[in-house]
Amino acid sequence: MKRKNGKKKTAIVASSVALLTVLAGTFAWQSYTEWVKNHLQSRGYEEGRVTIVEKFDPETPIDEAVNGEITKEVSVVNTSSTDAFIRVSFEEMLHKLEDTAAGMGYASESAAEFPVIINATEYVTTYTDKTADLVIYDTVGGTSQTVPSNLKLYVSADDTNAVLINERTLKVAELPTDFDYNKASAKMPVLSGSFDADTAVVAQKVTGEVVKDAAGNYVVYQTAASADLALAYWGYGVGLGAKEDADWAGANVNVPNPTALSQGTVTPGVSTTSAIAGSDISFITPNVTTTKPTAGSAAAADWYFDSTDGYFYYTKVLPSGSTTSATMMDAIKFPSATDREDYKLASYNLYVGLESIPAARSAVTAASNNGALIGSVQTEGNKTWVSNGSGWGLTDAQLTAYYESLATVVE
Repeated sequence: MKRKNGKKKTAIVASSVALLTVLAGTFAWQSYTEWVKNHLQSRGYEEGRVTIVEKFDPETPIDEAVNGEITKEVSVVNTSSTDAFIRVSFEEMLHKLEDTAAGMGYASESAAEFPVIINATEYVTTYTDKTADLVIYDTVGGTSQTVPSNLKLYVSADDTNAVLINERTLKVAELPTDFDYNKASAKMPVLSGSFDADTAVVAQKVTGEVVKDAAGNYVVYQTAASADLALAYWGYGVGLGAKEDADWAGANVNVPNPTALSQGTVTPGVSTTSAIAGSDISFITPNVTTTKPTAGSAAAADWYFDSTDGYFYYTKVLPSGSTTSATMMDAIKFPSATDREDYKLASYNLYVGLESIPAARSAVTAASNNGALIGSVQTEGNKTWVSNGSGWGLTDAQLTAYYESLATVVE
């Protein structure tokens, strides 16, 4: 019996081993065809979390900044989880009338080309239209001339004041390319029509002495255009100037095909002049120095301008969750439109661009493809761009050493 039972046990064990061999072979093969990947990483330096913040009133018209400034305070805030190094640069676009004189009178509307536009609404509504009584003589005591169809004469009720205007048709295509005629601050005085419909009638400035004769006519003597008493149409002669571009740092982000890589003149702690218009347009930059910072020493100011690459460098680490301790710029100052007719219909765009990298030593010297962009880029207004995070690619040894000494991430 024992021998018989032993045979049974042997058979059972043999069968079990065979089964286990089959099962083990099957499950061993299956277990190595499936893996669970657990990927863990730090939050790191996120795109778009270091941004420009401004205090700026874009509705302030250029021609009302008479000997004054338009506030534009530029700072940078870091909302990422990583300390950052930052630098800022400018791109400018300017479109204005070419004649820089106080105004120019021409003998005819066609010679004046683009007109000096005045707001004649008050005259049209409160004065009396006396155009029917207007007589023009070529010289004193000379031959009368045909009164141009667009030339109008308005006289005050007491007959003591008169004004000549030329009611001239303008089309949208004649305005500066970037001029927003629908913007409240543009204040384009229109007598009739609408720029929305492409055509509007405006009042062109006209000068000339008006004399009332015994017959009750209002007489203008058309002498030489250069004479003080001449009937003269005010315009710019050469029409609208071509749009100019200036790309301070060469990133070429928003300004298409800049005429040349150019930079303004930076006066430490005072102002920075436009690359396009020179001292005509200046940026108030009280916190900027042109003294290059040195490792181990305190920087001369919160911002350093490097004329070799066109960037304004923040001379500190910008910690996570903080804002720059001083503004990079406080205001823009334009010339007085009172004596600068060419700025009375000007269009100016200033692009303030930001590049930010983690505050790591390796990021300072890593190439960034000249500030390659991330994501979409808008095409108007004030812009912000960021680098691709791979670094600035600094080659200046002193500047490199300075930022490497500040780095909070030391690889």
